[in-house]
Amino acid sequence: MTVDEFDPLITSVARQASTGQVLRLPWHTRPIALGSFFNVKTASKSKLDPFSRESAFDVESLRKSHINFEPFDGDASYKSSESTSSSTSADHLSVGVGVGISCFVVSASVSCQYDRHVMENKDASKTSVMTTYRAGSVTFTRPPKLSEGALQTLKYNGGLTAFKERWGDYYVAGYRIGGDAGVMMSLGSSSKTVSESITICIKVEILFFSFEDSWSKSWSSAESDLRVTLSCFSTVEQAKIQEQRQMGDPKLYSFIQEARGIHNRAQGLVDTIQRKLDHLGISKDKHVTTEQCVGLCQSGVVVELLLFPVESLRELQYWKTDQNVICM
Repeated sequence: MTVDEFDPLITSVARQASTGQVLRLPWHTRPIALGSFFNVKTASKSKLDPFSRESAFDVESLRKSHINFEPFDGDASYKSSESTSSSTSADHLSVGVGVGISCFVVSASVSCQYDRHVMENKDASKTSVMTTYRAGSVTFTRPPKLSEGALQTLKYNGGLTAFKERWGDYYVAGYRIGGDAGVMMSLGSSSKTVSESITICIKVEILFFSFEDSWSKSWSSAESDLRVTLSCFSTVEQAKIQEQRQMGDPKLYSFIQEARGIHNRAQGLVDTIQRKLDHLGISKDKHVTTEQCVGLCQSGVVVELLLFPVESLRELQYWKTDQNVICM
């Protein structure tokens, strides 16, 4: 989808990038080093890895850059909602036909009556719980300097356009630390009853003799269905369940128990994330190392990557006003 194909319900990377704003990219456990570069066009239009294999930052400057953890003041939320719906419909069909003959000595008639009644009932209930916690962010104290090759590209080899094509238009400036967990369960039941009947009447009169008889038959059918749909996830556990089962399915119980476990652990999301940070030795008064950054990603507490536009870098700002940036 291009930026011009606007749908207010869909937030795409390309649309956010078109405004030049900071991108918050939902993340998982793949280690991504701070200072990596990201190409929005590649992310939006292909299945290739949008992260550049090399950084435009100077290796030594990147190695010496300080990385800090800045905690938030308990940015957490818990939301729970329930909804129910019910509908009933009835349909009745009644058809009657008759035919008769009459002459001087004989009179006869036949009639037929057909009835059909359909009753449908549908009930649904949904319950959802969502827990979110943001512990803080891990960012550069100050962005590293660009490499000589990057500066050469800006000045002599195509400027900003060539720079973006080679490295990307955003760089990983930080991690947002936290977690999300949610459970949604829906129960849907439906029933349908169909009743049908047919009655045939015959009447014959011959002079002083008459005969009358009737025959009827009725039948009915019923069907019902009860299904459970369960969706749950936890970013910290890297767990995801999305299943639909019928009542009576032998796997239904274990499937609900697994979801219940995720829900129960989500209640302690704040403590779980803090334990992981303590285990890695992450605190406000200490610089974060490259090894600890890898550990943060692998532990599942990096809930978002903070991507800053390359235009925010100091050298790029200088380049816009003085293209002799290479001589700085």
